[in-house]
Amino acid sequence: MSGFVVGGSIHVFFAQISHIMSISVPKRNGAGYLYYRIYDLLEYSSEIHLPTVTFSISAIIFLIFGKEILAPWLADAIIVITATKFAEIPERYEVNVVGDIPTLQYCVAVHITVAKIVERRYNYKICYRQDYLACFHPFPVYPVTSGFARSVIGAAVGGSTQLTTLFSVLTLLSVILYIGPALAYLPRLIWLMSMMFTICFDVGEGLALAVAFAVLTTIINGKYIYDELISRGIKIFFVALSSNLIKMFDATNFHETIPRNVIIEHLDDVYNL
Repeated sequence: MSGFVVGGSIHVFFAQISHIMSISVPKRNGAGYLYYRIYDLLEYSSEIHLPTVTFSISAIIFLIFGKEILAPWLADAIIVITATKFAEIPERYEVNVVGDIPTLQYCVAVHITVAKIVERRYNYKICYRQDYLACFHPFPVYPVTSGFARSVIGAAVGGSTQLTTLFSVLTLLSVILYIGPALAYLPRLIWLMSMMFTICFDVGEGLALAVAFAVLTTIINGKYIYDELISRGIKIFFVALSSNLIKMFDATNFHETIPRNVIIEHLDDVYNL
């Protein structure tokens, strides 16, 4: 999963880099759209606004180190106030700004930012008034539930209602209880391929290909090692300490690669064979 998240962060980087350069590029979506986005950035590179790039890089560096040095002061607020109120950077260097920001509604900024990424990529209309209404409920909290991985995956598979959360929870529960222990020792190659699939294709296709690659490499490697040891006259047995693993082996036709009679449920059963 971490490889998939790293690949997704690459998509976010190239989705936002045009704003740092202050250039307008065509909207792209679908498998392999990242290649077109890079091509568009190179094609429109002559329109880069250097003051915007300089200020953006300086702001990023300040945020990286400023949060450690200036804590608990808000480094974000210091940049915004200094650049717009005192230095007057937008007026002097024609740097585009977001405009007037409504007060007392900053808590929805991150949530709406994630929503706008989905809105632009999939031409999906989002009603922001519904999020503003959540700020005025009687409880002293704001129920932000957005996250990059959840939102992008949900949009990629066509989820558009709160019912998708139910299936996400059930899937996560099955991974924690059943699938996770079986995939606890996946090699680093699978992490790398998960990241590369996500970068080269798209979020939805990358996740599907990563899962398929993980399953295939696990089965193929298991078959190769099993055949190699059998050819040397070494007896091999697989101990499944949980009956759920036995069911999973049967459901995935694992016994077609590894004979069913060498998969036992208890370690002590080896001495009785």
